[in-house]
Parts: sequence; C-alpha cells; structure tokens
Amino acid sequence: MLKKIICLLCVILVTGSLTTYAKTLETDNLDSPFIQNIYQLKNGDFLIEKRPETVFIHRGTVSGSKQYEYVNSDGIVRWTATLTGTFTYNGSTATCTAASCETSVQQGNWHETYNHAYPSGNTAQADITMVRKVLFITVQTETAHLVLTCDANGNLS
Repeated sequence: MLKKIICLLCVILVTGSLTTYAKTLETDNLDSPFIQNIYQLKNGDFLIEKRPETVFIHRGTVSGSKQYEYVNSDGIVRWTATLTGTFTYNGSTATCTAASCETSVQQGNWHETYNHAYPSGNTAQADITMVRKVLFITVQTETAHLVLTCDANGNLS
C-alpha cells in the first residue's frame, strides 16, 4: 500500500505539477480508496490525509481514526500522525466525547514537540508540531492541524 502511494507520488512529480494533481483529486472524488486529500507544503513536501477508518460502532456511538502522513519531496514517508475520536450521534446531531493523537517517526531525525488533541462539537481535533534536528540543532519545523468529523448519522470524514 505504502509502495503504491510512493510510486504514485513519483509519477506525479515526473509528469506534472502536484498542485494540478491535488485539484484533480479533489474534483474527481479521489480515485484512490485510501487518500482523502493531498496538501503540498511550501517546502515541496506533502501532507497526505487518508480516509477515516471506523473502529467501533454501537447504538449511537462510533469510534474511528484518521491518519496523516508527512512525505518529503522524494516520496519518502518521514512521520505519521493518527487522530482518534469517539462520538455520540442520534440522527439529528453528533458530539465528540473524546479525542487523542499519536505520532510515529518512520525515517529521519524527527521528534514530536507538541501534541494537543481535543473534542470540539462534532469533531475530534489535534494540533501537532514535529521538528527535525541535525546535531541537536532544529533544521525544520512542521505544524499540522488534524480534524476528524462525525455527522448526525455516525459517518466519519
């Protein structure tokens, strides 16, 4: 799965602009069943937002998670962040009752320096900051705002 995404990103970089591709993905309802959005960052790297996964459903309660991958311009996943939320819903409203976020470094000298997850209305949200250090000196800082939403029928997005 990861190899497919990396190959896809490499093809995109070789054949055209990622900005054009991201707009195509959004307007074509994303042909990939796993990717929800691709965001190109100012430094040429990408934040890939995956579609949410439902973990648990039980009479008006749903729990699920959404993963975000930080991929450098060479197509290598450097770190991931997984936002998890628990929601109650009743057909007319939904409320987030709990939120958590975990980060994991896949490659490089990345470290989490800030991670705050919180429920807000019908969303689970998290703010994270990841830094890359070389010889104890911070050379790159990336921040991300993550969102997992539940609608009134218990569908996650």
